[in-house]
Amino acid sequence: MSGWKERLQGPAIVAFALAVGLPAIAGGLIRDDHLYITRNPHVTESVGVGTLLSSPLWPYEDVGLYRPLTTASFRLDFVLGETLTAPITAERAIIPHVHNLVLNGIGAVLLGMMLLRFGLPRPVALLGAALFAVHPARSEAFLWISGRAECLMTVLALGSLVIVMGGASWRRLSAAGVGAACAFLAKEQGATVRGLSSYYSDLDEITAGFLPGEMTIIAARPSMGKTSFALNVIRNMVMHGHAACFFSLEMPKIQVTSNMLCGLAKI
Repeated sequence: MSGWKERLQGPAIVAFALAVGLPAIAGGLIRDDHLYITRNPHVTESVGVGTLLSSPLWPYEDVGLYRPLTTASFRLDFVLGETLTAPITAERAIIPHVHNLVLNGIGAVLLGMMLLRFGLPRPVALLGAALFAVHPARSEAFLWISGRAECLMTVLALGSLVIVMGGASWRRLSAAGVGAACAFLAKEQGATVRGLSSYYSDLDEITAGFLPGEMTIIAARPSMGKTSFALNVIRNMVMHGHAACFFSLEMPKIQVTSNMLCGLAKI
């Protein structure tokens, strides 16, 4: 494929996302939009960075949402609306809607770049990016103005991953770190939480470790090594200073201990 066609693919995906969400542009504010934008003094009035960073999303009441970067993006929408004589009102909110749709398109482009770097064929990566841009499961995030946090977090998180996948230089790692921090400032889920490690690196990459409140089930046919695997995970945790408890309705404690000793001895 020629270079100019490849360069057009990203803008084409953004345009596709805009076209699909075009009917939403004519809409106004609904539900939480009023609280987070027109009734939010941090959006309608100029405030300092320190105030934004020290305040919850809804400044009059702490509802457990900390999203200063999202509030700053709403402030940008408000200023642009006043400057371009397209103010944000209950019946008309063109600029915030366009902002969400553009972010959604950029997120789709970044996902396509990730898929390419994973080695997927270009047509498959483009299809995945296009599906991401219009999938109904994500419609609330980019069609509802209050979904800005998800759109912004997605762009920053995917952008950080794309940067890291391009190489491990200190510049890339620093840029990815800044992007990840900004993803957290856009929405709390932008911070990835890792649970207790199994000390099987491939497994931890998939599960992010054993997280509090989760129940992990190891399923397989009989005699496939489920108990041995569970014992190895427990042994790894204990050897790294964590406490563990093992209950078995299948084997007596002598056999469990024997299995663990055999594992340590690599028998």
